[in-house]
Amino acid sequence: MYSHPDKELKEHLKNVKELGLNIFENRNTIWRKDNNIKYALDIILETHDYGKATAYFQEYINDLNNIKWQKTPYKDLKAHGELSALWTYYLIMKNIKDLELAFIGFMLVNKHHGNIIDFEKEIFISDNKEMLEKRIDSFDFNYFDLLSEKEDFLLEIETVNKFKFAINIRKIVEEFSIDDYLLCNYLFSILISADKGEAIFYDKGKTFSDLHKIKNNRAQLNKDMVDEYKEKKFTDLKTNVDLKREEIYKEVEYNILSQDIEKNKIFSINVPTGTGKTLASFNTVLKLRDKLKSNHRIIYTLPFTSVIDQNFNVFSDVIGEDAKDSSILLKHHYLAEKEYKTSEDVFDYNISEYLIENWDSEVIVTTFVQLLSSLLTSRNRSLKKFHNIADSIIILDEVQSIPYKYWKLINNLLRKLTENMNCYIILVTATMPLIFNEEVGEIVELAKNKENYFNYFDRINLDISNINNQMTIDQFSDFAINEIDNKDDESFLFVLNTVKTSLKLYEAIKRNYPNKQVIYLSTNIIPKERLRRIKLIKEIKNVIVVSTQLIEAGVDIDIDNVYRDFGPLDSINQVCGRCNRNGVKNKKGTVKLVKIIDIDNDNKLFSSYVYKSQLLECSTDKTLNSQGNIIQEKDFFNMAKKYFSNINNGKNDEASDSLLENINHLQYSKAFDSNDKFELISQDFKTVDLFIMLDYEAEILWGDYQNIFASFDDRYKAKELFSKIKSDFLSYVISVPEKFYNDGKEGFNLVSKEMLNQYYRLETGFIREEKQEDYIF
Repeated sequence: MYSHPDKELKEHLKNVKELGLNIFENRNTIWRKDNNIKYALDIILETHDYGKATAYFQEYINDLNNIKWQKTPYKDLKAHGELSALWTYYLIMKNIKDLELAFIGFMLVNKHHGNIIDFEKEIFISDNKEMLEKRIDSFDFNYFDLLSEKEDFLLEIETVNKFKFAINIRKIVEEFSIDDYLLCNYLFSILISADKGEAIFYDKGKTFSDLHKIKNNRAQLNKDMVDEYKEKKFTDLKTNVDLKREEIYKEVEYNILSQDIEKNKIFSINVPTGTGKTLASFNTVLKLRDKLKSNHRIIYTLPFTSVIDQNFNVFSDVIGEDAKDSSILLKHHYLAEKEYKTSEDVFDYNISEYLIENWDSEVIVTTFVQLLSSLLTSRNRSLKKFHNIADSIIILDEVQSIPYKYWKLINNLLRKLTENMNCYIILVTATMPLIFNEEVGEIVELAKNKENYFNYFDRINLDISNINNQMTIDQFSDFAINEIDNKDDESFLFVLNTVKTSLKLYEAIKRNYPNKQVIYLSTNIIPKERLRRIKLIKEIKNVIVVSTQLIEAGVDIDIDNVYRDFGPLDSINQVCGRCNRNGVKNKKGTVKLVKIIDIDNDNKLFSSYVYKSQLLECSTDKTLNSQGNIIQEKDFFNMAKKYFSNINNGKNDEASDSLLENINHLQYSKAFDSNDKFELISQDFKTVDLFIMLDYEAEILWGDYQNIFASFDDRYKAKELFSKIKSDFLSYVISVPEKFYNDGKEGFNLVSKEMLNQYYRLETGFIREEKQEDYIF
């Protein structure tokens, strides 16, 4: 009997069971000492492929290329999930007599090659009873020494069609909770990770011990590596800002070491922008990891892919030579190359993809989307890594990016991770949202002197004197030119809410200052060129930058004068962090806030096209109106508290409540496949992906792309080859709303050299007609 080509079925089940139970026993979850759960997992792992012991599946596995297995009824006859799941259900009921665990076991095994669906009566009733009976008739009971169980097994199957069964499952579903949701995901993750890993390693000529070693032989991390890195890199503290950064660094470290870590598991680091949060937080988690005396995985998350590389490079420098080992440091997002290497081996694409998507590393640098799409999902692929979230320290950097409608959901979910899966949470930001309430003890601040830190910094003034005098974009352009004239020897950054307004301002400034260095930034520009321009901004003394909000996403630049179209207060705070960032100017920087209106659309604020929530707008207005015209940096802390308090008092928890209701009853499809599913970033228009053939390198990449998908029928091989050029390829890709590009198709649409004049300008990127509607970024 085979499970995979030339792989003995019993050996596969034995290996999966050994690996899965080892994972379970090595994670300090609340379930580890529950003998019933452990026994249920043992059965799940043992039986997940029992359905392969049919004559139909064995004929298929020995004749994979026979086209008949792709046709009805043969493709249904070879299916093994449902029959395996019935054995799981039967054995759990027989040995544990726990109906809830039996239901969960059935679901996980039945769907171990797909996605989890809603727990409903119908999932236990075969779609095709005749096909199921044929599979059972061809099942080799002797292979697993199950002949003596045959009669009882057949009787148990009959119960799923009875009325009492329907009542029981309805009752169980009503009694489920978020704890059961996490347990279900955890057991599913262990099953699919062990199953896929065992099969992939065998297929690629690796041994089971190779897989076992990577999954379970964890590496130690030097708790003092950030201290040692700082001693080498920063030989002396040159400015008062440097001294204050060091004070924050030391205080946060002291406070994590003095914590009762059995009692407190959720922390925050709430300090001003530009105060070294990255190094301070990394040092903090290393010290916490050492204090825990266990190999807690470090999961460092950020809101945007664009800032991942920046932080990853910092961690790489801190870790040093060991950072080349993927089992020590790993980067995971959709652009990251799928290459996993250790000091002993460089793995091929399939194994690399498996290990990366499982987060088999000590330090993972990733996005909020990757983390939250693993916690809030029904998808097989996303749940593979879920088991490695247990025993982890999770850092959410720039946590204010999480939409307020999900605060209640995130609060419930993260608290349950600490209670059930031995996780620790650290929120990092200059503007702390009210996801957790510090005043009632839900979260512990590690920068105890945070108010003093905010009061200390006096790098900028926020000037809001213009926000009551709304301007058209033409009026703002005149205003901007006048500002530049009065400060000829200084640098400027103008942040607009829409591409339309940013282009108009850029063209006006270019006309008036043909000899100045004026740089334009938006997602209209290909990513490769954006990165080049950001680097250029740092090098030019008196640069003028016109940008959309993308400049706020962790871009480390230092500008004298910043101007921003109206937006939520946390976004305003972010852009303030680009002004006199290092506090070394001979005078304070200035940030001026304006409100730009669209005269072609009833004087509507351009900010409303991007930030559609009236609550954000009203909360910002209310907070700013309580201040004077000039707001000093020391006032930002209390201003942010008022702002988030206003949001918290006015927010609607309907989105969170709906998701929590479905999660509590394990209604996966309703929670994650419906129209109101969880989405961290929502977009209400369809986009078209354009590959801009801007230079010779782009020509080569497009040719490689075409050759890969034209030459390989095997989509996995094509995917592997594309992954090697994916990052470079996507650096020439922009996404535009489909209404701006006629006849755009799914996938990548080529804008060839011959089409550039029609669709793309070197300075300002994608060309849109004046009559076309605006769009964000």
